[in-house]
Amino acid sequence: RVVGLEGAAGFEVQPGGDRQFLVRAGAATVRVTGTKFDVAAWPNDDRVTVRVREGTVDVTAGETTRTLQAGDALAVDADGGMTTPGSLDVEQAVGFAGGELVIEDRPLRDVVPLLNRWYALDLNVADARLLERRATVRAPLSSSRQAIEDVERTAGVRFGYAGENKVLRDTTAAR
Repeated sequence: RVVGLEGAAGFEVQPGGDRQFLVRAGAATVRVTGTKFDVAAWPNDDRVTVRVREGTVDVTAGETTRTLQAGDALAVDADGGMTTPGSLDVEQAVGFAGGELVIEDRPLRDVVPLLNRWYALDLNVADARLLERRATVRAPLSSSRQAIEDVERTAGVRFGYAGENKVLRDTTAAR
C-alpha cells in the first residue's frame, strides 16, 4: 500500500497484517505498520514535515532512515537532509491535524495563498505594496472569519469587497 502526497494529510493506520503502508512525499518515504501521523508536503515548500501522534514511523531519505516515536517530528529538505523542526515550525506545518491554521509573522504574499487554500476564500490584495506586510494567524479551520480578523489585526489591513471580489486593503486607505 503506497500513497503519493502533495499537500497535507493526517493518517491513522491500524496495526496488524503483513502489509506495510508507505507515504511518499518529496524526498521522504514514511513507512508505518500501525500508527497516527501527519505529513505536510506542499509542492512550493522546500521541505516535508512528518509528525507522529501515536506509535512509530520510519522516515527514509536517500540512504538515511530515522525512526520517530509519538511526539517526534522531522523535516526532510529537497536534498534529503533531515532536521528536527522547532515546535512552531511543526504547528505551522501540521496544525491542520488539530483543526487549526497557524501562521507566524509571514508576509501577506505567503499568507493569502494559505488562507485561500484552507478556507477556499479566493482572497486578493488590493495593492501589491501590501504583500510585504507581515501577518500572524492562529485560527480554527472552521472559522475563516477568525483567520481574517487575525490578518486584519496583525498586518494593518481591512477585509472588504471590490465588486464581487474579496480583497484586503490598507487600513489607512479604507478610511
